[in-house]
Amino acid sequence: NRAVASLLTLLFLSLSIGLAGTSYYWMRSREQTEQVQRSLYASQMMLASGYFSSGDSEAMRQSLDRFRAPDLQHFRGFECYFLDRNLGRFVASVQQDKRIDDVAISREGDWFVTVTADRMMRVWDARTGALTREIPSKIGRWQCVAISHRDNHLAAGAKDGTVYVWTLVQYQAAQPRVIKHGPGVMVVKFSPDGRRLFTAGVRGAVRAWDASTFERVEEIPTGQEGLVDFDVSKDGSVLVTVGSGGMIRVWNVETRERLCEVYTGRPVKSVALSPDGTRLVAATYGGGLLSYRADGSELFVEETTYGWISDISFMAATSIVAICTSDGSIVFFDCDTRREVRSIETHSKADGRFSVSAKALSL
Repeated sequence: NRAVASLLTLLFLSLSIGLAGTSYYWMRSREQTEQVQRSLYASQMMLASGYFSSGDSEAMRQSLDRFRAPDLQHFRGFECYFLDRNLGRFVASVQQDKRIDDVAISREGDWFVTVTADRMMRVWDARTGALTREIPSKIGRWQCVAISHRDNHLAAGAKDGTVYVWTLVQYQAAQPRVIKHGPGVMVVKFSPDGRRLFTAGVRGAVRAWDASTFERVEEIPTGQEGLVDFDVSKDGSVLVTVGSGGMIRVWNVETRERLCEVYTGRPVKSVALSPDGTRLVAATYGGGLLSYRADGSELFVEETTYGWISDISFMAATSIVAICTSDGSIVFFDCDTRREVRSIETHSKADGRFSVSAKALSL
């Protein structure tokens, strides 16, 4: 029947044309979706790169996570894998709204503590980044914090001149031991062997306490110009102090004998003493590294391009110091070879603080 055949032919042609049209628009829609997703990928990589430069690893992780789904992984290119690899350097990251004034990490590196400008001290799980406890300051605010690498005791210095020491700070019911230092406490440190606790304010003496009984055992003068920083040897027998006028003094803690005095003539921000107490490295605002023996003889003066150095510490019993720079990096510098060993981008381009675990495996 020609009529039926014609109708069937028209129906087939209509269906073919409809299918072709549908396929065309489906392909166009898929192409447009692909283009949108590629544009989104490019914008997310730009954001992740910006977060990487500023040290915001949590925001960087969120940008990268958007393209981990199986149907989106084909977009991932070199830039994504590069950023992902750099993100993998961090075990955990936490973001706080206020300026962090100090930080300390536990002996094994499994938890750490921060004190911030909102008068709060926070305890964090270093493996997950989970907040485990918050401790508000009762009077004034927290200004510094330290953790003993012998027994994980935590010491926090407050603006009212009080030092609080916890033995089990992770537990909510744990109450601190209270020590009255005197002036507002700006620096608090345990000796690496955990036998002594040292506390100091902007002015006045550095006070040494027995870390078991918390009885004051020694008091070391810091001079009239005011204190900037101090550090101690592993056994707590040698102390180095830095004054606001650039004066470095090295002391025998037991005898209160001043071993040397070096006038640098430069604004020194931080100082590190080797574990054996035989040499020190001072860091200046302008990026200079000044190294001396404990008797005051000069080892080297190195002018770096690191900018403002805000913190420095020896990495366990090695010749390497970790340096916190204003360009957003932690730099590892070998004092024997006077060469940079490694650099890690860690924070936004500003001053920072860091802390190292007992065996220098976590930072």
